[in-house]
Amino acid sequence: MKICRNIETLHDMQQLVGSLQWLHNIVLIPPETMAPLYNLLKGKNPWEQKTLTTEAMNSLDFIEQQISSSSLARWNPNIPLDLYVHFTEGGGVGALAQGPPGKAQPIQWIVLGKPSRAFSPGVECLGNLIMKGRKLALRYLGIEPARIYLPLRKQLPKQSVAMSEYLAIALVRFGGEVWYAAKPPWTQMLKIVDIDLPQKIVDRPQSGPTVFTDASSATSTAVAVWQLEGEWHCIKMTDCALSVQQLEVAAVALACGLFPTEHLNIVTDSMFVAKLCLAMSGPSVSTSTAALMLEEALFSRKGTISVIHVNSHNPIKGFFQTGNDKADAAAKGMWTLRDARQLHESLHIGAKALVKRCEISATDAKHIVATCPHCQKAPLWSSGVNPRGLKASKVWQTDFTLCQLLKPQAWLAVSVDTYSRVIVATQHLKTGSKATIQHWLTAMSWLGVPNQIKTDNGPNFISKSVQAFAQKWGITLIHGIPYNSTGQAIVERANQTLKSKLEVLAKTGG
Repeated sequence: MKICRNIETLHDMQQLVGSLQWLHNIVLIPPETMAPLYNLLKGKNPWEQKTLTTEAMNSLDFIEQQISSSSLARWNPNIPLDLYVHFTEGGGVGALAQGPPGKAQPIQWIVLGKPSRAFSPGVECLGNLIMKGRKLALRYLGIEPARIYLPLRKQLPKQSVAMSEYLAIALVRFGGEVWYAAKPPWTQMLKIVDIDLPQKIVDRPQSGPTVFTDASSATSTAVAVWQLEGEWHCIKMTDCALSVQQLEVAAVALACGLFPTEHLNIVTDSMFVAKLCLAMSGPSVSTSTAALMLEEALFSRKGTISVIHVNSHNPIKGFFQTGNDKADAAAKGMWTLRDARQLHESLHIGAKALVKRCEISATDAKHIVATCPHCQKAPLWSSGVNPRGLKASKVWQTDFTLCQLLKPQAWLAVSVDTYSRVIVATQHLKTGSKATIQHWLTAMSWLGVPNQIKTDNGPNFISKSVQAFAQKWGITLIHGIPYNSTGQAIVERANQTLKSKLEVLAKTGG
């Protein structure tokens, strides 16, 4: 029997994997065999191009061989029904079988589907297999298994995980026998994982070195610090592609590489990492990057570890807080121009924010922003821009200036059309809202009604009567910086020009 391998799109791959799902109960297909095929189901559109990888081709070869060579036995009501469960690299495999363990004949296979979580403990997989096997036996045969064979060593009852809550729930109301350490013939085709190994993670601190870990999203750095003979030591790694949680896990992985043969006490301020480590005290199925990273680090150690969580948001002075502060300071580190450039490339923050965040010079920050292809068209924070009108009567600037030569009406109201540079000035006794409105009416009779008028934040410009006047005429008022009485640049220049001309005329007797 041959499996069609004419795969071109994601839709074709989905149909192939869906067809193979129907074989799980009659053909032994371990979860690790299906993993390369599951990986090809990732995508965004049904028409995406897909090609079978070498691993996927090998999986299909194995499935074809199993279809051609394997067979199921017929159920004999006169022989007790047994349930075997095994933990493998990809999850779990079970079988309803009859006969002595060494010559057991499978009646139906039990395989768990693709893991839906990032991390699943091995004993949880065994518990799910037991519950699924018991349900299948009752549904199709009408009886419960007489014996359940667990892959555990009976001679180690204190260290064994046989009393796990997952197994306790799976064995609720089971009236048969529980046997251990059986190896039926089909185990030769499975990549069995010993689930009854001594735990590498303990829930209480023990005698040994203490390492503090932390990570910083700002610097994308994971660190581990420890004190030895009164001096603090530090190791760190930087990876901008990792998330904050992954960096926290990377910090614990760094710590696991220290003192590999001794018991290690690891202190972290990440609740996520602390709970993940406690859950990974035994063999498991890991599918996320964080879980795989931690699993590899634990596998490389010979000594045990204990993970302690401290709350960094509510610090309590003492040993743990001192070490956590050291790790936090090491994670933040010193900013360099390269780090600042990477931060700008990811967030595109301005030069002023770079100066404050990275503690670099303003010149370097402006250079980083200016060399960014996405930000170089925008002005830098220190070079202010005051747009002018694109046509006449588009944008005005208005200000009041004091000219002592014109007493008793010493106040000049000055408006400038920013496009044509035409200046209109009127003389007033004081700077009030009434004088402002009178000036604008005079200027509008000469220049027309503007679309926008820019002023400072003087009380005459922000009064209700002036606001109502602008709204009535459809004029948009724009004020300067709050609490700053400095006017706009163009009109301030016009004030100087106007007063200098008046001084010249006064001297000449005009």
